[in-house]
Amino acid sequence: MTNKSLLIVGYTALEGTLDLIRHYAGRLYGRLPAFFMENAQRRIEEEIKNSRLIDGAFVESEHCRRIDTSVLDELWYFAEEQNIGFEATLTTIPLLQETIEICEALDMDPYHLKCGCGWIYATDDMRGIMSTGNSTGIKFITGTKTAADTEEATDTESGHGVITTAIGHITGEKARLLHKRKTDMYLSKPQ
Repeated sequence: MTNKSLLIVGYTALEGTLDLIRHYAGRLYGRLPAFFMENAQRRIEEEIKNSRLIDGAFVESEHCRRIDTSVLDELWYFAEEQNIGFEATLTTIPLLQETIEICEALDMDPYHLKCGCGWIYATDDMRGIMSTGNSTGIKFITGTKTAADTEEATDTESGHGVITTAIGHITGEKARLLHKRKTDMYLSKPQ
């Protein structure tokens, strides 16, 4: 399984972000504009709906796993199940800009928030996953560097759009290495 790309299908931390909006509404509305909060909640709910549509396109197999808990926990579980190691870049894990803003306002780490939807997928054929949705009417959109680019791609697609992002690759070793901006860290076992 070495040299396969490690993909995330769908945005991460969506359900966790909705939970933050519900539980910390007072603090958030005091720090972020009301129109931003209303639009954020609507956008996140729409992305959850779109991501749940892909559940029918995938079945859990030996090379994919549904992301129910946090993305970092699920990456660990995926690697354990597969008996693999990987290298991934933390900043390429797909997050909505709204999630980033809300987490910054609350001094929270978005990578530890509950996802509730989306998939981790290992493949050596990116085109294979992109064509998976053809029979379901789902458009898989290749991840881009900025939230604005992703938003534009989603708006111009017909049907439902679900972001698909290559975050790293499978290695022949057991280490689970995450590259951060200036440092590297090994993924630790979920608690």
